[in-house]
Amino acid sequence: MKSPSNLILSLLCGLALAACGTESQGPGAQVLQNARGLFAAGARATPPGPDDLLTRDVIDTVTVPYGMIGIERRGAYASMTLAGQNGAFDSWVTSDGAGVVLQGAVLTGTKGLGPDLVTADIGALAQGFGSGGGPSSRTHRYLDGEGRAFTLTYTCTISAAGDENITIVGKTYPTRIVTETCASAQESFENRYWIGKNDGIVWQSRQWVSAGIGHVLLLTFVPVAR
Repeated sequence: MKSPSNLILSLLCGLALAACGTESQGPGAQVLQNARGLFAAGARATPPGPDDLLTRDVIDTVTVPYGMIGIERRGAYASMTLAGQNGAFDSWVTSDGAGVVLQGAVLTGTKGLGPDLVTADIGALAQGFGSGGGPSSRTHRYLDGEGRAFTLTYTCTISAAGDENITIVGKTYPTRIVTETCASAQESFENRYWIGKNDGIVWQSRQWVSAGIGHVLLLTFVPVAR
């Protein structure tokens, strides 16, 4: 049986920290190097987070869209780069092909994370970011254990939740917070978005994937140019 430290390191590699394959240089390699250094020092009370795995100096060397995903329940993080764009949809991937699809900054699909979100229609959420709140709706599509598609529809409320200065790997951003509270007959969840007050960029978000995965944390290091 793997020790807790080796298990977490395996999760980090399984999520493709952009260095577990053939890549030996760059920010992904730095993530893995930092993770190994942490575990070599012995067991930790809590899993490593973004500030343990990357430095701002490393991030500042990156010139392409770059971010990070964290799966809360697993305590694992993976760096991501932009793989492609289709209109308003951006595909982000880790080095082993796991990743997410975002519409703007809103999660609309996942791949390779476990019980994935196949697609999501997000209704008026994007408009709610600008207006400060209001009703909305969502439709999520999943596959069951036998590969059959099923749909969950949610009634949502978008609300302004105040201002907060957040720090992401050594850099502080003044943000306003928007929450999205959703419920269906089967489940309920809350998503939270930290939107830059000076630039409108969603620098950080906590978004629901599925009952099997729970929430993921999405961090933007280098945003997509629009």
